[in-house]
Formats: sequence, structure tokens, C-alpha cells
Amino acid sequence: MVFLSIILIRHEFIFPNSYKEWFYISALGIIATALPIQLLLEGLKHIHASKVAVLSVLEPVVTLIVGITALHESTSTLQLTGAIIILLSAVIIQFER
Repeated sequence: MVFLSIILIRHEFIFPNSYKEWFYISALGIIATALPIQLLLEGLKHIHASKVAVLSVLEPVVTLIVGITALHESTSTLQLTGAIIILLSAVIIQFER
């Protein structure tokens, strides 16, 4: 609501006028928002909520991997160390009894 208010006040709102723009907006809404939430809710039916919460912290690691492989982004040692810590923590929690 904040960003919508700002662009309306500044008269910078541009209504999408091509099918390509609508496709990207729809894909963002469905693939990046609605689908992950639906999958999370389905996962809660099969896995305990505390384990789902731990698995949800893997999102930055997946983002890092996609950035490296698909977008050829460079990474720092600190980023790789953080990803390893997150992965190890998730593995330890998943096998904890």
C-alpha cells in the first residue's frame, strides 16, 4: 500500500498495456507468491510445523544457487559460508529426534 500510495501521489503509475507485461505480472503473482504458499500449506499436512519452518530457511540458499547457475552471479566467501551454515543447520534439525 505504501508504494501504491507513493506512485499515485507522484503520478507515476503506468498501467500494463501489453500481453507480455500482464504475463510477467501474472507469473510473479502465481509462481513467486501463490504457488510457494500453497506448497507450504500442503507440506504442513505431511511434516511437523517446526520442521517446515526450518526448511523454509533454505530459500536464501536456493536463491543463491539459482543466481550462480542461471544468472552467472559471483559470490563471496561470506555468502558461501552462510549457505553452508544454513544447509548444515537444516540437516541437523531434520535428523534430530
